Amino acid sequence: MLFNINEKSVDEIKEMPYTSEKKLQTLCENNSKELADLHDIEK
Repeated sequence: MLFNINEKSVDEIKEMPYTSEKKLQTLCENNSKELADLHDIEK
């Protein structure tokens, strides 16, 4: 599970299924800068 944590709350991030590979590709292309700066999540 992933969570969004701020000063007042912790909210679970819900999964968003994609039915179109093209929509997912476009989303990744439009956000490539943000995705390139991802860090590993430690367990």
